Order: sequence, then structure tokens, then C-alpha cells
Amino acid sequence: MMTEPPSRAGPKRRALVALLAATVFAAVAPLAAWTAWQAWDQLRVRQEQQAGELQRDATEFALSVNRELVSSVDALKVLSQSEIFQEGRVARWGRLLLGRPRRDWDSLFLLDPQGHVVLDTAPHPQPAAALHDLQAQALRKLAPVVSGAAGAQAGIEIAMPIVQGKHVRYVLGVRLSDSVWPRLASSAIVPPGGQARLLDAQGHLIGESAAPAKSGSYSASDTVPIAGWRVSISVPTAPVDDAQREIVEHALATSGAALLAGIILAAVLGRATLRRALR
Repeated sequence: MMTEPPSRAGPKRRALVALLAATVFAAVAPLAAWTAWQAWDQLRVRQEQQAGELQRDATEFALSVNRELVSSVDALKVLSQSEIFQEGRVARWGRLLLGRPRRDWDSLFLLDPQGHVVLDTAPHPQPAAALHDLQAQALRKLAPVVSGAAGAQAGIEIAMPIVQGKHVRYVLGVRLSDSVWPRLASSAIVPPGGQARLLDAQGHLIGESAAPAKSGSYSASDTVPIAGWRVSISVPTAPVDDAQREIVEHALATSGAALLAGIILAAVLGRATLRRALR
């Protein structure tokens, strides 16, 4: 059998090996690129889903807090239309307001336009000065207003003006039970290990469902329309990052396996081809 001289076999062998390597790379590289793109796209979709779920949960939490506040405002509007608040009757009939007309109310208070306390059903009433800011807001807006969580105020308060004729006769207010906010936070929809938080317009904490994550978190927030408060839903970063890392590792393993299989196949085919070509 005739064989080529060694001087000519070497370059021919190298040329064939280079050709086979280029062919294998051209076949395998698109597969690896497609797998990497699929991994990136899957990761992007998962991140968008995570952000969307957090935002929907935050919006629903904000709406539930808003419904709670609106419910109290509506009850105050009905109460403000009572004959008790007609001129000269508060002193005689004010005792009817004692107790808790609603289970989520702690006490009621009534101020005159000058800010003097006409009636306060709290066991230990606050001084009139503690209610001046809230009363001033109600008189300025001529609409229901909601307090924040800061200062010496006893819990969250709602106040609204009572208008008789064209004049403000009283400012009627209610102190909401402190148990309302942890209950709403605990009933909020949160991811496993997540947290719901409720803050007033100045950023003071009103209620939360659990202790915040120690190692950082992903979060989404929304606004409570009637009060300007902020709510947030957060989830620890570790479980999310672990899930995303698994996606990337799976993609890299798939790409690596495809490349390795191509290399092995190239080596087998290349050896057989070289044998035939060099004979």
C-alpha cells in the first residue's frame, strides 16, 4: 500500500485537523449561543414575573389599608349627621358616644372651631394641643384627614369637619385601634419569607407583618390614596438569587455538555478521516 512521505503527511494532517475543528465549532457554537440566550431570556422573564408579583401584592395591600380607612370615614360621615351634633344637644346627648361604636375604634373626640375639646371618650384624654394640627388640616381641606404615626398622638386618628349651614360647627374625630395595622399587615399576601410594611407619609412605621430580612431584599411599594401612606412588600434576596443561579448553572451545564459532545465527536470522526485521507 502506498503512503505519502512524512514530509507531506504532517501539513496535510494539520490542515485536516484545523478543518474539522472549524467545522465542529461552526456546528456547536450556534447551539451554545442559543442555549445561553435561552438562559438569559428565562432569567429575564423570571425577574419580570417576580417584580410583577411583588407589585401586585403591594397594590392589593395598599387597597386593603385604604378600604379600612374609607370604612371609618364613611362611618364618621353617618355619625356626623346625627341630631346629637345639633346646637345645644352635645352636652346632653354626648354620653351616647361613650364606648366603642365600632370594634376598630378606640375613642371619639369632638372639637369646636377654635380647637377646644367639647367631648373626648378616651379613658385618658389628650390635651387639646395634641389635636390642633389634625384639626387645622380638617378645617383647611374641609374634608376628612388622617394623621401619621409620629409625635405624642395616641394611635392613628381621623378627623372631619361637621358643617351646619355654611359654617363649620365642629370637628369630629376618631382614634383607631392599634391592633388594626398589624392585622392588615399580617393578612397581606406576601411571598414565602416575605414581609409587609405600612409607613405614614413621613416614613414612620405604622405596622409590619414580620421582622425585616437581615441580608437584603427585593421589594415593591404603593401608595394608600386617602392618606398618602406607603406600603411595601419585600422578599429576601437569597432565595431569589439561588433560583436565578440555578437557571444560569443549568444553562452553562447544558452548553458545556453540548460543546464537550461536539469535541468528542470531532475527535472520533477526525481520527477516522485522517486515517483514510493519509492512506
